[in-house]
Amino acid sequence: MTILLSKEQLADISNQFHTTILTQIEQIKDQTLQQYRYMNNL
Repeated sequence: MTILLSKEQLADISNQFHTTILTQIEQIKDQTLQQYRYMNNL
């Protein structure tokens, strides 16, 4: 099955993908910082 996408649709998918990845990276960074602070406070 072939799926044809316009340039606009491809750009939209790409932007959504990058936004999702960046959001996940931020969440991981926050969690890591929290764990680090917790370990330092023990």
